[in-house]
Amino acid sequence: MNFEEEENTIISKLKDIINPQVYLEIKQDKKWGKVILEEPRAKLKKVTIIGFEYEKTFAFKLDAKEKLDQNRTIRISEYLNPHTENINKGCDGIIFTYLAGKGYVFICEMKSEVPQKIDYIQQFRNSSVFIKFMNAILHEFYGINIETFPIKYILFDKKKSYGQTPTNMRMAPIRESYNDKELSIYRIHHPNEKRSLDIKLLT
Repeated sequence: MNFEEEENTIISKLKDIINPQVYLEIKQDKKWGKVILEEPRAKLKKVTIIGFEYEKTFAFKLDAKEKLDQNRTIRISEYLNPHTENINKGCDGIIFTYLAGKGYVFICEMKSEVPQKIDYIQQFRNSSVFIKFMNAILHEFYGINIETFPIKYILFDKKKSYGQTPTNMRMAPIRESYNDKELSIYRIHHPNEKRSLDIKLLT
């Protein structure tokens, strides 16, 4: 299997193991693909991320709403105790992609103007655990390993930015910690929902 076949196989198998009801559409915009994250009931309702290789990208929601009850978020696993704090909620978007021949996982979360660490760091942790579970399935049943894909955490909020607009310049993550867990998080201030983030600025 050559490298291009390997890329296509991994994206195909990721689609096989995730429920199609939670897929996020990869829209084609000229030669690039884009992913749109939407939360109609939230203060930050829409984020557009561009710059993906269309055929080499797969995305899904890890906090999708139930079709029959839009007030209820689907839990990461029905086998987890729903009353145990912090282990059930995932993030708004999980994106697997290849950029310039390298595999990445982007975990995206949308928050208000004042996001709280107790919420978003735990959601990032839960989502990364789910990705490890996905890797175990891929390795066990398909002989595929995605452990080499770096995981990048992106937090969008509606806070106004000053000076140069963050969605136009190469960015570096900020080290943040909560409850003895430290993560490198890209903080994207996104008050203007008409603007897009070029994902290549994070690689």
